Amino acid sequence: MTRVGVVPAHANAAFNVLFRAARTPEERTAMTAFRVCLVVIWMVVTCYTAVVIANHGLGLLTVFFGDIGGVGWPGQFNLDFLFMLMLSALWVAWRNSFSLVGFGLGLLALFGGSLFLSTYLFILTYSAGGNVKQVLLGEEQGSP
Repeated sequence: MTRVGVVPAHANAAFNVLFRAARTPEERTAMTAFRVCLVVIWMVVTCYTAVVIANHGLGLLTVFFGDIGGVGWPGQFNLDFLFMLMLSALWVAWRNSFSLVGFGLGLLALFGGSLFLSTYLFILTYSAGGNVKQVLLGEEQGSP
């Protein structure tokens, strides 16, 4: 028996399917463009990273924090970037309800940067059926 005002879970699932099926061609085009952008980001950063590793090795952290310690423009950029990585990690952990998985994904976001985030968002756009609200807020918070 359901209480008055409470929608059964199967009705929510049916609504989600109907909502996704009712999306306009413009929304589908925009989602496709977003996914293409994510793939391009992943490919460019992967290729660039491979070249940097081949030429300079894996000594990222000493250079990264050394630039911050130098208090110049490269350090300012790195500090700003570090805070963006931290915000990304916090969002990923929050989106996953600060669960153990959420904290693990948050660490991947912190250390993986745009390689992780572009992959994560790409997967989410499919698992959420293109529902941007669900992509950004998660299943629990993003349900209609």
